This record gives sequence, C-alpha cells and structure tokens, in this order.
Amino acid sequence: MIGVFVEQYRGIVDDVSKLGQLIGNHTYDHTNLRGQCRDFVVRQIAQTDQLLRGVPTFRRYLRPPQGELSASLATELNATEETKSYVGPILWAIPTPENDDKTADWRFWEARSTGSAKKCAEAYIADIEAAGHGIVLMHDGLYEEPKRSGMYPLEMATLVVNWLEDNGYDFISLDEVPQVQRTRSS
Repeated sequence: MIGVFVEQYRGIVDDVSKLGQLIGNHTYDHTNLRGQCRDFVVRQIAQTDQLLRGVPTFRRYLRPPQGELSASLATELNATEETKSYVGPILWAIPTPENDDKTADWRFWEARSTGSAKKCAEAYIADIEAAGHGIVLMHDGLYEEPKRSGMYPLEMATLVVNWLEDNGYDFISLDEVPQVQRTRSS
C-alpha cells in the first residue's frame, strides 16, 4: 500500500486486513526509486512502515513503484537498520515482458480506452494463460483517478478471480511463495 493512501483511507486498510489479505509497503508517495539516494528511499519505506505497524496482516514486503530498485540500492537497504528486515523487491510475472511489463489495466488506461471491466478482465486472462502461473500485478484505481475512471478495478478483478477459480487455478499468499523474485536491476 502507498503511505499517503494509508493515511487517507485507513478504513480500507483495516477492511483489507480483516479479510486476511497480506499488506505490504509500496513506498510513501509512489515516487519511482530509480536514481534516488539511499536516504530518500529509506524515508519512503520507513514512513509507510510506521503507518502500517499494528495492522495484523502487514508484512515487511516491498514492491517498489514501477518495479524499479537497482541491485546496488537493494544491497544498501539490506545494510540499513530501518529496512534490513524487508523482503523484496516483490515483483510480478504477469504482465510478461512481451507486454512491455504493462498490466492489462495500464494498457487500457494508457490507450485512454473506455473499455469495459469485462474486456480488461479478458486481457488479464490472456496474459495469465500465456504465463501459466505467477504473481499478477493489478491496480486499485485510486491513484491518478481521472485517468483510470471507468475501468472498474473491483469488477474486473472479480471477473478474473472467478475465471481462474472456474479453470482450476490455485491461489496462495505471498507468505507461501517458495522463492520470491528479489531484484529487477534498473
């Protein structure tokens, strides 16, 4: 979760946790970490960490914005007291590099498509079928709301999950993933 949204929508954080969903750190304000100094990145992580402490399903998992965190910065973070116990960066398998690492919802937003939740769900399903398994990256629709309006992320995600269940896919939590993808070099 993004720290500024944790502050603004604390009730949603609590609701998600009550559902048993794991909650991780996606920095304080979603700044791309590429090229940022260690102290800036530590502040981004520590601010959000502070906001999420006490949430029962909070795990010290880090997904950097745009999946970008250099190997050298990750090494520095592992040596820093505030961030050394984090696991990550947590990355994704879907979308695949063939889709330029852009999620189906992002491809729809970028094209300024007013496509339905069903069409976006179908694009996700095609991406998932192509990969066969892996962590799926989706967006919640709060960030940059005007650009994402009309995409109905909850309806789209529900369609995808229902299709996956109907087609024999299994769901596991990040805690159960045997080996988490750790580094995407910038």
